Amino acid sequence: MFARTTTRRSRRINRSRSLAASGANTARASLLRDWIKRLEVANRRAMEANKRLVEDLDATATAFEGVCEEIARHRRDSLVDPLTGLVNRLGFDTSLSMALTEARENGRKFALAIIDIDHFKDLNDSYGHQAGDNVLRFVARALLANARNADVIGRFGGDEFVAIVRDVDERQAEGAAERLCKSMLEIDLQQCIGADILGNITCSVGITCFREDDGVSSMLGRADQCLYEAKHTGRNRWASPAPMLPIPEARSA
Repeated sequence: MFARTTTRRSRRINRSRSLAASGANTARASLLRDWIKRLEVANRRAMEANKRLVEDLDATATAFEGVCEEIARHRRDSLVDPLTGLVNRLGFDTSLSMALTEARENGRKFALAIIDIDHFKDLNDSYGHQAGDNVLRFVARALLANARNADVIGRFGGDEFVAIVRDVDERQAEGAAERLCKSMLEIDLQQCIGADILGNITCSVGITCFREDDGVSSMLGRADQCLYEAKHTGRNRWASPAPMLPIPEARSA
């Protein structure tokens, strides 16, 4: 009798323990499922946030590229003369500084020319500013057509143009100045101005080669002085500095 009672009590205890264990397992399983759902939600939100971040970064990169292109375009525009398409004064000064650096560091010779259209003011006053603008465009094309790929042609303003002629010595620079003068003969003045007119467009050129102690100002000043000489000795010609003679060695006593 006592044994049966004990057995039944043990069974009830074991059943209670089993139910308790089952309940605990169920609770743990429920908790685990809850955590898994939370992780899935968190992971999905993280993936969505990451996707939005990538899209935002792509949009920012595209916008940045657009800004860079716009800056580059404005920089190019700031260096170009809108009438002729040549480099303007700022662009030419930059090119001249680069040419000076190459000459000093690498020994690459070059010449600087200033080109001035003869009697341009008379043409402008007689036929109007539109005709004058056409003359400037035609002159720019003629100068470009006679330049080499390494040369730089620019417009300083008004009727004054400039050229960097690379890889030349003094004799070759003088030949380049002659070509610049003759390039004006290619311009059809009647087509350019749109009126019956006799004669041709001519120009005067002052040209000088790089010297070891040169800077932007000294080269421009020397070329401008040569232009002044060409203008005041008849126009439609070029002038260059007199050759620099070597300093004679001091004689020993």
